[in-house]
Amino acid sequence: MLQLLLLAAGGLWAAKTRRAFPAALCLVGLVAVCAALWSITRVDGPLRAYLVFWISIVGVINTATLLGLAMDRAQGALSLHRLRVSSVAGPVTVALFGSLLAVQGVSVLHANHQRFLDGTGYLRQDRERSRALFAAVEEDLRRHGRSRPLIRIQGRWTEAAGVVLQLYKAGIPVAIHDRSLFMFTEAFLATGIEDAEFLFTDVAPDASDASPYRLIAQQGPAFVYARDLAEPHGDP
Repeated sequence: MLQLLLLAAGGLWAAKTRRAFPAALCLVGLVAVCAALWSITRVDGPLRAYLVFWISIVGVINTATLLGLAMDRAQGALSLHRLRVSSVAGPVTVALFGSLLAVQGVSVLHANHQRFLDGTGYLRQDRERSRALFAAVEEDLRRHGRSRPLIRIQGRWTEAAGVVLQLYKAGIPVAIHDRSLFMFTEAFLATGIEDAEFLFTDVAPDASDASPYRLIAQQGPAFVYARDLAEPHGDP
């Protein structure tokens, strides 16, 4: 909202001073902010980080736009006092902004290297749980003579995504329930000929529950249930 007000003010100032490019850039930024706000209000359910992460680039571009306007305005004000700063103000500001982005980028890359390549932190636990759950799913498929699993996700999507990846690597045709298909693309769309369903959830089994699902594995907070699909089922 602050960027929305600043871009509007900056755009008006640029238009009044006949600076066409900054005025057009502010207008594009305003449209982007409005689109982002409109999109957020259309999210169905909780505002998960991965649903709105793309908005961060809008903030970066708009911040750079506002910094450019501030530089332009400051240069004009200083030139009125006959200070010779026009030749260094731009490069110095750009160098400072670029250095801050570079430092931030290096820190993010280092953190990702530690988490993904070195296997430290919670991601290592996720990988270990996914491997164990994949082994359980594969064993259940083999034991019951099934070959085309349908994955249903209710909460534990991290481990489920790891299992889907392992199934894909193993050459096992795997499908995803429609509710979670947006995370995997339509390449994993159910065709109606799946013969086993695996439910990934964080709900412990209830002894009094007469559910058709059977518990096949548990790894930490992740539970995997399975049930056979005897006939083509179409859309669940």
